[in-house]
Amino acid sequence: MSTNQHPNFFLSIRVDNSVVVGNIVKAQEKLIERNPETACGVVKPGKFRLTLFFLHISDQETLDAVIETVYTCRVFFINAPPIPLTLSSINNFDRGRVLWIGVQRDNEYARCEAILNKVHQLFTKKHGENVVHSFQEWNPHLTIFKRTRKTTAKLRLKTKLGETSITSAFCREWIGHSFGTQIVSGIELLSMEATVDVPSGYPCFARLIIGPNNNSSLEIQESELPVKGKTMVE
Repeated sequence: MSTNQHPNFFLSIRVDNSVVVGNIVKAQEKLIERNPETACGVVKPGKFRLTLFFLHISDQETLDAVIETVYTCRVFFINAPPIPLTLSSINNFDRGRVLWIGVQRDNEYARCEAILNKVHQLFTKKHGENVVHSFQEWNPHLTIFKRTRKTTAKLRLKTKLGETSITSAFCREWIGHSFGTQIVSGIELLSMEATVDVPSGYPCFARLIIGPNNNSSLEIQESELPVKGKTMVE
């Protein structure tokens, strides 16, 4: 993707297994219990997902074509056994500004990565680098906390009062901890135009669902290119 083209859409894997979600929420609750001021920065369960890659979609024609490509990707999933990804450990980006859960590097991870590379190659071939964001290596993570301006101000105040950073010690406690397994059941095309009208925070334009017996379907919840606005993504 051209450096002048800012992404406004992304492909992702939804994390909605009830056990996994419940375990992540418990970890967030422990974070808040230790530092109540972090409550306004925790990511809501509806936003739990693994981002695959980003896209820049500038017109309706491109959006329609991308939605069609999402459905074309079913060929990479329907002939493959279900892919269970194990989510484990809590890490941080940007000196603790973001806390995230990673994916265990095992054979299933490698299999998912191989399929993802095929998906990315297909998108790049059909839509070009002006639409599809390139990447060197998939680094899947699920964001569970992101500092807001309000949270940062409070944390800085606590630091001035002599308290240490929350993130390093908290992350060390969760090294190697398993939050459970999420079965990859398809991919979603989401807009980065955040909205309060959608529980997930990001409007879903297309969701490829791989069901039992390799049956596939495409849900189209939104179809018109969103109006430009504030963009944000976990």
